[in-house]
Amino acid sequence: MNQAIKETDATPYPKGLAIGYCRVSTALQEAEGYSMEAQEGMISEFCARNGYELLETYTEQESGRNSDRDIVNKVVNLCTSKKATLIIARLDRFTRDLHFLTTVQKRKDFKFVAIDNPSADRLVIQIMVSIAENESNIISKRTKSALAVAKEKGVQLGNPR
Repeated sequence: MNQAIKETDATPYPKGLAIGYCRVSTALQEAEGYSMEAQEGMISEFCARNGYELLETYTEQESGRNSDRDIVNKVVNLCTSKKATLIIARLDRFTRDLHFLTTVQKRKDFKFVAIDNPSADRLVIQIMVSIAENESNIISKRTKSALAVAKEKGVQLGNPR
């Protein structure tokens, strides 16, 4: 009976080292800081609740569609070398590129937890990133189309400075 109680009281994640990663897409989001601060707060709280020792949290302003991001690649390598779990607030903050995700998932000794869905398995994570990648493509097409219409109407595009 005591064994069953201990199992249900245990945290669902092993205690150990963790490294946080936060990303925003635009310089404006980075300058405002709100999204970054929220992500960092979620990561700190999650680690404290689940017995992780949070070594450091890295931040990056870059498109999630880009798989050649300096900071995310540094963090993935650091997690592997320190045997730390990567903690991210939301899966789409990590990547919107299915190929990047599956490449990272194949790395030996690399693990990560997305706080927005911490119990998701490999397949569910791949489906979620596929949806995020598709959403990103749709947004890109919609934006390009709207800019083309604005340009045809004589709207001057770009930063006036």
